[in-house]
Amino acid sequence: SFELDADLKFREDVPEFSAMVTLGSKINIKGMPLTSFMVGEDDKQLFEQRLHAELPGDGSGSLAGLQNLKLRDCLGNHVEAEMFYVRYEHLGTRIFKVGVRECGEHSIAELKAFPRQ
Repeated sequence: SFELDADLKFREDVPEFSAMVTLGSKINIKGMPLTSFMVGEDDKQLFEQRLHAELPGDGSGSLAGLQNLKLRDCLGNHVEAEMFYVRYEHLGTRIFKVGVRECGEHSIAELKAFPRQ
């Protein structure tokens, strides 16, 4: 799992996620928007809407959810994934804790072995 800031950007480099989407290129993803690794505009918009949803009352508190979506690796392969998220406030700052699980037929690591069409 990893944390995103209020703009849905990586708060720190996440080597595990980076390795999954950059296929080991060792790119530092700190400050990059998580949505830049999502394939569809609908997935991006839905993810942003869900994480920024207003809560009843004063709007503070926690929010948790799950979204199925497709991620893109650096070779352009699309991989089905489940994105788990929790939104919470810490010292007046909104923070998102996110986890990702591949759920497609093939993992990103396996896809690099397939010829591109």
